[in-house]
Amino acid sequence: MRKTYYAFLLAVMLSAGNSYSQDFVEPMPIPDTLSSRVSSTMKMSIDKTHRKFFHKVTKPEGLPFDDEVNKVVGWPNRDLYVPKDTMPVETFSFNAPGLDTLGILGPTLMWYRDDSIFFEIKNNLTDTTTVHWHGGHLPSWTDGGPHQPIAPGETWKPFFKVMEDASTMWYHPHLHMMTQMQVQMGLAGMIYVRDDNDPLQAQLPHTYGKDDFPIIIQDKEFDRIRSQPANHINMDCSMGPTMMVNGAYQPYLNVPDQVVRFRFLDGASERALLLRIANAGDSTNSFIPFKIIASDGGYLPIADSVGYNQGIPMSSGERYEILFDLTGRDGDTLYLMNMPMLIVPSAAGGPDWDNPGCYVANNGNLDSFPQPLMRLIVKHDPTISPAIHTMPTALVNWQIPDYKNPDATRVKELVFTNQFAPGPPFMIDSLPYEHSFVNDTVILGNTEVWEIKNISGIGHPFHIHDIEFFIFSINGDTNVPAYMRGPKDVVYVQDGQSIKYVTKFEDFATEINSDSCFMYHCHILAHEDHGMMGQFIVTYPKTSVDYEPSATGQWDLYPNPTSGGLNIRGLCEGESVIRIYNTLGVKHADIPLEAIRGSVKLTMPKLTPGMWFIEWKRPDGTLTKQIVVQ
Repeated sequence: MRKTYYAFLLAVMLSAGNSYSQDFVEPMPIPDTLSSRVSSTMKMSIDKTHRKFFHKVTKPEGLPFDDEVNKVVGWPNRDLYVPKDTMPVETFSFNAPGLDTLGILGPTLMWYRDDSIFFEIKNNLTDTTTVHWHGGHLPSWTDGGPHQPIAPGETWKPFFKVMEDASTMWYHPHLHMMTQMQVQMGLAGMIYVRDDNDPLQAQLPHTYGKDDFPIIIQDKEFDRIRSQPANHINMDCSMGPTMMVNGAYQPYLNVPDQVVRFRFLDGASERALLLRIANAGDSTNSFIPFKIIASDGGYLPIADSVGYNQGIPMSSGERYEILFDLTGRDGDTLYLMNMPMLIVPSAAGGPDWDNPGCYVANNGNLDSFPQPLMRLIVKHDPTISPAIHTMPTALVNWQIPDYKNPDATRVKELVFTNQFAPGPPFMIDSLPYEHSFVNDTVILGNTEVWEIKNISGIGHPFHIHDIEFFIFSINGDTNVPAYMRGPKDVVYVQDGQSIKYVTKFEDFATEINSDSCFMYHCHILAHEDHGMMGQFIVTYPKTSVDYEPSATGQWDLYPNPTSGGLNIRGLCEGESVIRIYNTLGVKHADIPLEAIRGSVKLTMPKLTPGMWFIEWKRPDGTLTKQIVVQ
């Protein structure tokens, strides 16, 4: 019944045709490109900027905020959620010398496999930030996570070799407790990874901005500061009611009458999407079929054909590439739609999710209705050569690691707990993020199976840095949907689901040191900011003679997590003692130590599963670390 009702509403909306299309007056911004093939060093800055979002609005200034937004102008009240203000809004953006700035987001970075890339990124903000290469397979010290902060006025200079396959990635800040705020203010951008040896390149649309388009979908809330003449972005609102495409509200895009390629990024802080392309003015409510050809880390094995009455579900951080054929449709009008998320009830933006107050404040649940995000105008473009009119089916035959005989298996539980308030009370394995705490130690070359179990009450997009993985089981069912069979770094785990994936850790081994960590976390940015995050190190087995600590304050406990056995590695010339405390601060045991230089196996008492504190009391002071007993 609900499906029929939504179909009726969409048909009424699209059949409105002419009056509806008048809302889509701004061309969709297409970011400039910054390529490693153009400059040996890619220079960018992170700046405070401004953008005018609502070009067609001419309401007078000074009206009370409530009077401005609570205007009902026909169904589906598409003006209801937009502040009536034409003033520029303060934003953040990535910029590069000689490139046009949109006043939001950043240039599309063009990386080429096997190229060496050098960056100089200056932070012109008053806050510290980072730049994380989301989807990147690169050393931990260049990853751009919380351990690589860029202070105000500083310039970060990472360099690395591009090791990714042809794919769509993105970049954004990853500073702990500041990620949502900085992304909401505008800091994000797309990355195209090209491969000179890509056999599919010639078969697919690949002319940037002509038949191959970056589509960054986000949502924001705009509030009025009454003492100022401009709206501002509500940085605390995890799901805002105003949908944006490439930083624009209700844009239009000219697309050629051939096969077109969209690279979708759900760059929202929280909202999940269900994307379709609809015919305009069609009372039969028909949709354009398309093929999904790639996920986060590259091509699918087989293109997934999405029919007329289907769509592509996406969660925060995910990327998908699609093809759709507009041959013979010159002059037609289409709409990119976000549909009600009925298929994933626990999704942020789904019908059963308890939406945040800023989201429902403006009269109801935005995700209860089909929502047009962008108008597509089909126009013949003679400059595209060659025009593509076929869509391949067989894509890449991946060599997937053997998930039946892994070197290690890990289980990560996404849980609800109010133990670590304030903030969203969601954690991984009931542990809050700790900057100096290594949750997992991975041995270089290992094939591992990770099981992500969600018992939290809502869905979470689980993201891991450094590697890509292949999903092989959903709730024990190995018949994984075709669009999820490619290499991924984000997977949406519904409430009650258990998802298993396999991956191999082949590069970037380091000593066990918290500054060499890669992250895994929920990609709902408010959850990540408030501690739904852990970290791991890729390392290699070492004996005590291999280890020469460079300073007396450097020490490690491994393995961590542990099943009971524990080793200490460090330097202490005198006698010392290891003290073990529970989370209430009650001492559990003392372990005396002679002078050590390297690794020593500790004689451990029996510890119950959970978190423990290990204190190393030394002649020159006391050092403390956390461990997890499994």
